[in-house]
Amino acid sequence: MPSPIEFIVQFVLEKAVDEPFWRRAHIYRALATVVGDPKESEQLEKLAGELEAAEKRCRDFEQEFIKRTGAP
Repeated sequence: MPSPIEFIVQFVLEKAVDEPFWRRAHIYRALATVVGDPKESEQLEKLAGELEAAEKRCRDFEQEFIKRTGAP
């Protein structure tokens, strides 16, 4: 049976799936401060950074595509 904090973290992670990337990144960083395990904390921080980096790459691609093709 999971500990109370594990239960809360699991619940929040399940609910966070449908949130926008910026909110998920914020949630992951918040969970990293309470998860209680340094490795899991590090992984949550890494996931938050990867979400933000992926979003930036998508925005950059979109901007470059629009510049190149003249698409609206």
